[in-house]
Amino acid sequence: MSSVQDRAEGALLRTVEQWLRWGAYALFWLGTLLVGAMLIQVVLDVVLKYVFNRPVPMTAEMVAHYYMVAVVFLPLPLIELRNASVSVDLFYRMFGPQLRRVIMLLAYAGQIFFFGILAYQSGLDALDALHARKFVYLDFRLDTWPATFFLPAGFFLAFLVSVLRLIQVVSRSDWEDVVELRSVDEAAAAAAALEKN
Repeated sequence: MSSVQDRAEGALLRTVEQWLRWGAYALFWLGTLLVGAMLIQVVLDVVLKYVFNRPVPMTAEMVAHYYMVAVVFLPLPLIELRNASVSVDLFYRMFGPQLRRVIMLLAYAGQIFFFGILAYQSGLDALDALHARKFVYLDFRLDTWPATFFLPAGFFLAFLVSVLRLIQVVSRSDWEDVVELRSVDEAAAAAAALEKN
């Protein structure tokens, strides 16, 4: 391959990674807003329940159907982009570079399979919920179908990040720097450095 072609492919992968980063941060900030909303609603519920005997209606349902789903599934793509997921590398660092590459290829292939199936099935479930206009009704009607789209959004973007990482492991000579597993602090510092470039 020519160096011009290598640079073009590198630029394309950087562009794809930047788009994925924007999408991952969009989901992350949506999740962050929902965590803030959960905090406010739960505090209000507790105060109003014990001070005025008037709890905020549907708090438990909002927490279960919206807030907790967002907290768990919306940050997944950002965690994958930052290589900050939980991992155990008991023997990995003892292996040579070629075997480590094979192991990473297998790991990313497994992630692609895993996230792909979850994105597909949760997407079908979300569409079913949309068509059925699923809701819960206690004090008033609470549509729950919009929150069902949190799962396929998080899983699909994590799937795309895994595909990108697999391509990077195959195509880049510095693949170990790209996919290095990091602590949360190291991942945040690396992400900040990438965003400056």
